[in-house]
Amino acid sequence: MRLAMIAALVGTLLVTEAYGWNSISYAGVLHDNFWLSLHNRAAVCHSPETNCHKLENPRQAILWTVRGLWPMRGHRNFTFTSPNDTFHIDEIKCIRDDLNRFWPSHNSSNEVLWADEFMEYGTYAIYQGTKVTNALEYFNVTLQLYKHFDISKWLTTGHISPSNKKPISRRDIQNAVSLRYSSSFYLYCQGQKNGIDILWEIRLCFDSNLQPASNCIPPEMTCHTWGVWYLEDSLISKGKERFFWMERGNTPHRNE
Repeated sequence: MRLAMIAALVGTLLVTEAYGWNSISYAGVLHDNFWLSLHNRAAVCHSPETNCHKLENPRQAILWTVRGLWPMRGHRNFTFTSPNDTFHIDEIKCIRDDLNRFWPSHNSSNEVLWADEFMEYGTYAIYQGTKVTNALEYFNVTLQLYKHFDISKWLTTGHISPSNKKPISRRDIQNAVSLRYSSSFYLYCQGQKNGIDILWEIRLCFDSNLQPASNCIPPEMTCHTWGVWYLEDSLISKGKERFFWMERGNTPHRNE
């Protein structure tokens, strides 16, 4: 048993040295970076599988919101939950207004979403010896990153506006982001509209100290078309497209 533990530790150190991963292992598991995932409400709600909450005034809704802050092992999300970990909503009541605004669930309970995110990802950040030591810090630091690295402002400054009428060059979006974020980032697409990929998320890379990082291993490319749909939030447009799909008898699906 002891020899096996020593061998596992040596193996961990060798892998860390070989790949330049910048974190400490916990229970023999490594993570190298975090991805801050920001998603576009209009794209999420465009999917026929997503029954989004109705908004009183869609035009005033925040388009880019937090999806999560995820520890990464290579190009994969890594989750870790201790059987002793619990989550109580009262722990984050002092920032609940901000969470409701900037980290909402578009189709379920906000409280359920936050609990899931913390138990799957926040607990791992705590056990990895990062600056995060409790639930409040996990959510608060994620909100701080979201506000500081303002995707919506970057795109607007780059003269890129959401539209349901015409796709936007993928390169133009990448250039607008890279001008203001010189570290690693990733465009995530899911589904298509008129044969063009739909931009769901923009993910920003951070190291284990939650500083912008350039050594992230991106996931497999999901945006393949020359342009992408950067959709605006329009319930009318969504309703028409749903009717069209059902009328043709197509079976909606999600491309992971």
